[in-house]
Amino acid sequence: MASEHPRPNTQLRAVRELDLQMSRTEFARLIIATGADMGEHVGCTARLVAAWEDGDVDCPRAVYRRILSRLTGRAMSELGFRLPSLPTGRAGERSTTERTLQDRSIIQVAAWCCARAPAPRWL
Repeated sequence: MASEHPRPNTQLRAVRELDLQMSRTEFARLIIATGADMGEHVGCTARLVAAWEDGDVDCPRAVYRRILSRLTGRAMSELGFRLPSLPTGRAGERSTTERTLQDRSIIQVAAWCCARAPAPRWL
C-alpha cells in the first residue's frame, strides 16, 4: 500500500487517457487480454486501475508490472510507479534476489519465445 497521503499517478492516467484513449474499464479488459497472451491469468477491474492511478498502490504486483510494460512499451518508472528496492550485497555485487529475478525473467522470455516458434521441419 501507499503512504499516508497518496500521490496520484498522473503518468499512468495520461497513458491510458491520452495515448490509448481508453476508459478504466477498457484498460482493465486490455490488461486481462494482454496477460492472457502472455500466459498470465489475472483479474483486473476499473477499481484496480483507479487504485493505481489514485496513488493508493505505490507499485503493482510483479505480474501486473510485466503486463503493463508489455502493453505500453514503457518501464514502470515511465508509468509513474515507485519500484520496491531490492536488498543488496557487497558494493557492485548483485544480491541473490536480483540474480533470481533476472534468471526468472530470462527463463520466462525463453519459454515464451519457444512456445511461439514454429516446429522444426524435421519433426
